[in-house]
Amino acid sequence: MRDDGFGDWRIQVVTTITKDVPAAYPGGPSHKAGAPVYLVTPALDATGRMVSFTTPSPVAMALSIAHEAARQARKLRPTIAFTDVVTPRGPGRNVATENLPHLYDYFQYCMITVTFCFQAIEAFCNQSIADKLTGTFKLKRKKGHIGANAEKLQRIASTEEKLGDVVPLILGVSSPKGTAVWDEFLSLKHARGSTVHLKRDEVQPKGLGRHSLFHEFFNQEVDRYVRATLNIIQLLLDPAKPPRWFVLAKAMMGGADRR
Repeated sequence: MRDDGFGDWRIQVVTTITKDVPAAYPGGPSHKAGAPVYLVTPALDATGRMVSFTTPSPVAMALSIAHEAARQARKLRPTIAFTDVVTPRGPGRNVATENLPHLYDYFQYCMITVTFCFQAIEAFCNQSIADKLTGTFKLKRKKGHIGANAEKLQRIASTEEKLGDVVPLILGVSSPKGTAVWDEFLSLKHARGSTVHLKRDEVQPKGLGRHSLFHEFFNQEVDRYVRATLNIIQLLLDPAKPPRWFVLAKAMMGGADRR
């Protein structure tokens, strides 16, 4: 990934000063036009002393975790060894007992990937609502509509509602519903839901006709979840003004348009 000179790609916001800024007080700092400006989070340490740090993008951090986990899973997948066995249905294959650590590590990295891909989407939706929603949003419910401000909407709306209805309306873009990108999201949502709310049948399904979560991981390219996340976020962004972290994430993760 090309270094643009502004630091870590996961920084939330960075811009530059358009003209010289003199010191605000004697001995204070002055800045030249073109100098970078970052969003900063202030805090207090355990002793009560003021500390601060450049604010990270929670979307970028979740994407980073997912991407690294997918990379580790991709490295492990070819190392899983099999032995030939005879089953009631004929010849088959079994993962070698001594190779189970590779298999289980692979599954763990897949679980991390789908969990943090979904978190990246949810964080993006919540950030969009917090930044762009003014007033209240009418959220559809079985007994009618309820009004919710930005804070309440982030709390009570599902990620599917935010992605399919709320955020597109707030940002003035088309809903991804009914598109191939939406299907990618639903597949990710299923994998993440099965991971977070893991049930017995997702581990060992009753009958060969049903697939477990681990079967899905075993037979899918794990990178597809990261690409799906980039595709989904890209669909909602202004193509003329994508955030820096997204541009750099696409460059690092291989783009958002591969299928």
